[in-house]
Amino acid sequence: MPKEGQAVLNTRSRKSSVNDSGGPSLPWWVELLFVQVGLPDGLLRRILKTKKRLSSYKQKNKKPIAYTLIALALVIYFQPLTRQAKYHNQCVASSKVFISKQPNIDSNPSESELQALANRFCNGGSL
Repeated sequence: MPKEGQAVLNTRSRKSSVNDSGGPSLPWWVELLFVQVGLPDGLLRRILKTKKRLSSYKQKNKKPIAYTLIALALVIYFQPLTRQAKYHNQCVASSKVFISKQPNIDSNPSESELQALANRFCNGGSL
């Protein structure tokens, strides 16, 4: 008859071999956060419930989500262009004031000439 310590040892080795061979493998993030780091199991349950609800929400609302993503992509794409145009317009406005105060500029240039001079000045040209 085996000793009690040996029986416990054999039971442990059998359980570990069953988990290693037949059990589903855990995702890497579960292994890292909940097995290695030791975060509480309640947090894992909450994360999995949220993941399930999000998956069902995505299935029900595919079109609105797609339209939102397209709109967001357009905003992200056009934002640098609008920012550059804004800064250029500010530069032209301040350049008009600067050019109109310069004494060496022709006597009273027209509005279109002043606009052209300011635009050239903002693009790196000289007065």
